[in-house]
This record gives sequence, structure tokens and C-alpha cells, in this order.
Amino acid sequence: MWWTFAGTKANNSLVGALASTGIAATSNPESVTLASVKIDDLRGLASLLQVGITAATVDRQAVDGLKFSAALPLNLAVDTLAERGSDERHARASADEPVVVQQR
Repeated sequence: MWWTFAGTKANNSLVGALASTGIAATSNPESVTLASVKIDDLRGLASLLQVGITAATVDRQAVDGLKFSAALPLNLAVDTLAERGSDERHARASADEPVVVQQR
């Protein structure tokens, strides 16, 4: 678990960035939970995240729930929801912070 305390939107952005590096993760307002990651996979992760942080990923159900989604082109609906659910600035700030790994 990666305790960021960055908030929902920033952590959503981090999950999207992790997904782009092949690491599955979920998030809540306080943390990002990485599915199964080895310590070696975490080395250099901050620099990878700095390059890869973009808007949060959006699933199809969220698009379908968007008001007037039938009237919007799919890419515009996805971009709108991704922007609403992201906080790239705070995600980058979290990725810049030192990471302390504790093994249990």
C-alpha cells in the first residue's frame, strides 16, 4: 500500500499512470494499493510516473452514467470524465515524495 494522502483525484491519476506501466492498482483518498508488486518493480517508479501521469482512466459504465452521454461523441465523454476525476498536479507532487518501503 502506498500512503499518499493526496486525495481521490490525485490517487486516480496515479492509478492511471501505474496502469500505463503495467502495474494494476486501486485507490482511495488516502492511498494507492498496488496489486502484486515486487520491490524491484518500485525502483525508478517515481520517474516513470512523472512521465506517465495523465488524466484518470474511465470505465464504460461511468460514460453511460454521464448526463447527455448519448449526445456526446465517446472520446469527448471519456475526456470529460477523465478530467473531472483527475488531479495531475498533486499526483506529480506525490510521485516526487520519497518512498519508504516496509516489508511485513
